Amino acid sequence: MNETQAIENMKIFKSKAAPPSDELKEMMKKNNAVERAIKKALAGQPRTVVQLASETGYATHEVFRMINAMRKYGLVVTGDEAQGYMQYKLCETP
Repeated sequence: MNETQAIENMKIFKSKAAPPSDELKEMMKKNNAVERAIKKALAGQPRTVVQLASETGYATHEVFRMINAMRKYGLVVTGDEAQGYMQYKLCETP
């Protein structure tokens, strides 16, 4: 399959797919907001999940889930431990 065929196939697929539900849109908005808040909080210095939850106002489980996703995709890395908790920091871009 060449690039032109792949583009045509994608257009066909998109035309047949249902638009995202309002529930999915809201979930994506919230996830993006949590990610932005975490990035902003980590811009200054490494922090633990508990510190991030306190600073951002999001629940610890939401912050933990987002931190794990951000680690998976290389946006954050683990740092030192603080008070028995792992600290996280933003990845430095080359």
